[in-house]
Amino acid sequence: MQIDLTEFAAFKTIFFLNPDADDVSAASKPKLSEGRSAITNALYRYMLRKRESEEAGDRFGRLLLLGTVLATMAVEMKEAVLVADFFDQIKFTTFAKQLLFGIKNE
Repeated sequence: MQIDLTEFAAFKTIFFLNPDADDVSAASKPKLSEGRSAITNALYRYMLRKRESEEAGDRFGRLLLLGTVLATMAVEMKEAVLVADFFDQIKFTTFAKQLLFGIKNE
């Protein structure tokens, strides 16, 4: 699937603006949700301008489904790293644990 820079940027933004992320405050959730919805709508309109209606809808759906696959892969990779860390197969610094796992204190 060949995506252009605009589609890629919108795709990344949609998945970065996750109101359901663990570290998002309750006050921020509605704002993130609104921003995510606005970018999603803008991406669809952009795709409609560049392609025929049916092709744009199909492409939009495939792009969003790709995000689900990538999110699942990321969770599985994080779980594998957590297990490796738990069994001391990999040693992480405190800073790396904060970045990778969101662990504040040991």
